[in-house]
Amino acid sequence: DAFDKSSGKLLWSQPISIYPAALNGVLYMVKDDGIKAITLETGKEVWMAKIPGFDIKKDNNLFCKDNNVYLSMKTPYKPDHSIVSFNIKTGEKLWSYDGAWWYGSIPYKDDIWLLDYTNKDHSKSVSMKILKATSGKVDKEFPVVGNAGGHCWGTRGSENYLMYSNGWYYDRNKNEGKMVGTTRSPCRIGQIPANGLTYFMPHHCDCSVILRGFLALGKKGQLDWVENNE
Repeated sequence: DAFDKSSGKLLWSQPISIYPAALNGVLYMVKDDGIKAITLETGKEVWMAKIPGFDIKKDNNLFCKDNNVYLSMKTPYKPDHSIVSFNIKTGEKLWSYDGAWWYGSIPYKDDIWLLDYTNKDHSKSVSMKILKATSGKVDKEFPVVGNAGGHCWGTRGSENYLMYSNGWYYDRNKNEGKMVGTTRSPCRIGQIPANGLTYFMPHHCDCSVILRGFLALGKKGQLDWVENNE
């Protein structure tokens, strides 16, 4: 649903199946068996692009940057993956790429970065594959020194770093990864970079229960708890 931010009046409503993406006044959403572009102001359709074989039950991720809209499609709990690129103005399909990587798909700088995770080599648990945004061709492929804790969280990017897993940072200048012991965000969301900080959502990963909030801890029995009804 879209609302006027001043009056709260409902402007338009559209059913969606995954998180949409928006750029320059246009919203991009997965609709039925394809991608639909509509104006943010009116909800009027700009273009519709069909995707043969599209499966809404897959782990799908939609994002856009510069001249392209991208749809990343992955079978749940498996690393097999596909990514399709469309012209952001017309919806024309530009290219597609099929391969094996986990949740780490992100348009970064002038390329598409695909991050894969393995627990076989903890010294180099993440590998990078970089596609050219204009063609979908593999430009570079290399492992990253430094262990990551998992693969179930989406990738985020800042000027000099990529963030993957929970508390894992890739330094573009040094080509090194570093795991920092932190809290966890929800699966497939991960950490959010903003204002020079890293933010974690107030909900733990589904795989483990972690203490939340600003806590002061002491030894068992150190404090006598007194009920306060005020």
